[in-house]
Amino acid sequence: MNATHPPTSEEIQHTRRALPPELICETPLPLSARLSALCGDPVYIKDEGQQMVRSYKGRGAAAKMQSLTEEELSRGVVCASAGNHAQGVAAACNYFRTRGTIFMPTITKPQKVNATQRHGNGNVDIALIGDKYDEAADAAHAFAEERQAVFLHPFDDWDVIRGQGTVAAEIASQMQNRRERIARILVPVGGGGLMAGTVLAMQSHPETEIIGVEPEGAACMAASLEAGHPVTLEHVDTFVDGAAVARPGDRPFSVVQEAVKQGRARLMTVSNGLLSAAMVDLYQIDGRITEPAGALSIAALEQVEKPKAGATVCVLSGTNFDMSRNDLVLKNAIQYRRIVMHLGVHLPNRPKALLQLLNDLGEGLDGVNIAYAHFDAAQSNGDPSLLLGIESQDGKPGKVHSFFEKLASLRNVDHSQRYPFHERTGQPES
Repeated sequence: MNATHPPTSEEIQHTRRALPPELICETPLPLSARLSALCGDPVYIKDEGQQMVRSYKGRGAAAKMQSLTEEELSRGVVCASAGNHAQGVAAACNYFRTRGTIFMPTITKPQKVNATQRHGNGNVDIALIGDKYDEAADAAHAFAEERQAVFLHPFDDWDVIRGQGTVAAEIASQMQNRRERIARILVPVGGGGLMAGTVLAMQSHPETEIIGVEPEGAACMAASLEAGHPVTLEHVDTFVDGAAVARPGDRPFSVVQEAVKQGRARLMTVSNGLLSAAMVDLYQIDGRITEPAGALSIAALEQVEKPKAGATVCVLSGTNFDMSRNDLVLKNAIQYRRIVMHLGVHLPNRPKALLQLLNDLGEGLDGVNIAYAHFDAAQSNGDPSLLLGIESQDGKPGKVHSFFEKLASLRNVDHSQRYPFHERTGQPES
């Protein structure tokens, strides 16, 4: 039976206690010394990657299935997902011994299909339909209606939101045990279920600010708040695949909109570059592997102001990272941190011009390596004749910045730029 009203904080706390421990665990909330030093106040990480399905999504699926009658469970459940929601539903179907049918786009990576089958343990059927999520979702809705099965929405369902809210309910309980005040909780936002659940769970803590963090290229909640109603984005950047949602749910939107009006919540966005840099830091410094959506809240710490008083909690929502994307994440991070930079330089068309450039740079070359230099003196279409790749020797951006400042400072007698240049997105093809 579908809930018809937003859950109260008491109902969310009750759900937290009622979730089966064999399916949903209380996840750790460790203090991060590195992030605390960055922010100047305590920063805790709520690690939902420690769940059986390595994300918070199992909470909503379990809460929804607990709300169903025996008769509803006997008809089975249906969902559409290419990611964590599918795995959460599959695990819940296995626990409740309910037949599940999961629709996934045909482009879904085999490892995600296999993980869903593994969590379902023979209790789910997977249908690969359509090239896009919307096509799989349409097929799932039609199938559920035909079979009179229960459709389990990933975020636009009060029972699912109640389950997702148990993340914040746990945070409140864990921080109370530590006698520490929560100044703010940062959560990733896709369709809005986790943020709405967090807002509702923290109703009795109005002093705690809820900050929803969206990908810059998929900020559907922020766009909807600006419009005053849920809107559908015309284009969605899929780099943050776990939060690449074109339209927020109506129910989550109503909760978030009211909280923003009350001053209890706000939205912010992060770029793919900043997000990638945060993912690399989490791995190289902290030893944590996270998916892009999972790192949204942590990436936002570099942009958010210091809280007035109290601790910050970042929800690391999932760790189902496709390692085939590692090179792209690393490339984005390096470019964002300016550890490696690519540029095109216009050299004067005269002998020894390249040697003169290097002499003029002088100390500007200290601490950097020239990764590559591609010279074409025959350029006649206005393109730069020299393509350079500059990388930091110590892995920090300072020396690369100094190189650029030195290059920009070189002037002719008439004060015109001696070596006009511009940044490029990558090295030239060989």
